[in-house]
Amino acid sequence: MNGLLSLIKLLYKRPQGHSEDDLTDAEDALTYMKSVGFKVDWLEKKFDKVKEIEKKCARVCEMEQQLHDLEKKCEDLKTQLIKEKAEILEATAPDLSFNDAV
Repeated sequence: MNGLLSLIKLLYKRPQGHSEDDLTDAEDALTYMKSVGFKVDWLEKKFDKVKEIEKKCARVCEMEQQLHDLEKKCEDLKTQLIKEKAEILEATAPDLSFNDAV
């Protein structure tokens, strides 16, 4: 009975609150309860939803990291572009001195 209660408690944690070990333990407990005759179809559906949400949370974290990396790369590229444009303007500016103007 403790296994059932801890499984229910785990399944109602907020997303991203589960480790891989937690999910594996929950799946093992669910399998065990089914094998001894508990009718846990409703709990199995909830567990499937929790696993799906965990996968989505992991994917969101991965996408956020990729976005952060791309934004940094974009900023670096903008900085390099500004620098190169300034070098071009400096290189193409005529060398006029005061004596040339007089």
